[in-house]
Amino acid sequence: MGRSMKVRIIALFFAGIALFAFPARVFSWEDAFFDLLELSPSARAAAMGGLHAALADDATTLFSNPAGLRSVDRQITVSNCTLSFYESAGNFLGESLAGVGGSSAVRQGYFNLWGPLAFSYVRKGRGFGIFSSSNIFMQTWGPIPAAREMLEVNLVLIAGWAFRIPLPARWQSTLDVGFSLVGFASARGSTNTDFRQVLQSSASAMELLGNSTSASSALGAGIEFGLLYSFREWLAFGIAGRNLSLEQIRSFGSIQDLIGGGSSTSRYIGLPLDLSAGILFRPPLGRLGWFLSDLVIAADYHNMFDFAIYPDGATNPLLHIGAGLELKLLEIVSLRAGYYQCLPSVGIGLDLSLFALDFAYFGRELSKDPGGYPVDSYSIGVDFKY
Repeated sequence: MGRSMKVRIIALFFAGIALFAFPARVFSWEDAFFDLLELSPSARAAAMGGLHAALADDATTLFSNPAGLRSVDRQITVSNCTLSFYESAGNFLGESLAGVGGSSAVRQGYFNLWGPLAFSYVRKGRGFGIFSSSNIFMQTWGPIPAAREMLEVNLVLIAGWAFRIPLPARWQSTLDVGFSLVGFASARGSTNTDFRQVLQSSASAMELLGNSTSASSALGAGIEFGLLYSFREWLAFGIAGRNLSLEQIRSFGSIQDLIGGGSSTSRYIGLPLDLSAGILFRPPLGRLGWFLSDLVIAADYHNMFDFAIYPDGATNPLLHIGAGLELKLLEIVSLRAGYYQCLPSVGIGLDLSLFALDFAYFGRELSKDPGGYPVDSYSIGVDFKY
């Protein structure tokens, strides 16, 4: 690739950022269909304050910054199962398993299951993945069966490429550029049958689906891009553009209409760019290397132009700050801590070669301002990879 061509690619990259960061239309997040509550597909990222644009060392680089694919050694993920609980979701599950009636207070909770379909392949500049996820939003206002739910299933396909732009050797630096194409399909339905009845065997799954009040489906595709500049393998700066997508939403009268192909109405929605930037520090460990295998310190500012792209849905600037720390001991145990949306997080991971176990406790802010509606959250994850 000639020098002039590389300069043109970089110029077009930043021109694309300017074009997509300040669109003429005004967007509201209330129009979005495909929006997972959690930003990350792993308990590791949840414990470290969310995704980091400058961190590129595993398959989650497909979601954080496609430019990082150039830095990742070969990794194949066969399956992943990460279960996350938000707000009162843990209480709902406990009530269901214990067979109790539940509280009379008004409560709500979110369940998110990432996987078990989660196949990915990444290696030195390219990557591919196919993933599934399921979400349940549940609101209760009394003992069973006083509840309503929204059920959602998603399928995501992603393919990314990254290439390196050579820099003068005396700079001791690298510059990578990456792009990825994303396709997704989603289905969502609302029902007034209490999901806890199904778990307690007092109602069937067919009754849950049969008592639906509305349903929707979505098909969409988008593009993501990124830059990653690294200095001597211990300092990195990243810029990532995520979620720039167009989707078709079809609305149905019930889940049965959705499954049976009944009448529907259609509309198209554009999801706006989430432009984030981050820095990573990975200092040389020297004599500590025999015990401390790795040390990662990362900080990001997420969705930096939301005030200009969709002002009606913009959040307080403090909620955009994310930071994470990871200490890896003896190549096996990882201790993690983070900060995101003005709330702390902690976690632990065990890397057992063919599979890894991860746990995270973290907070999420569901309002537009710090302290407006914070919730406690938990993630438990199992990765099968080699």
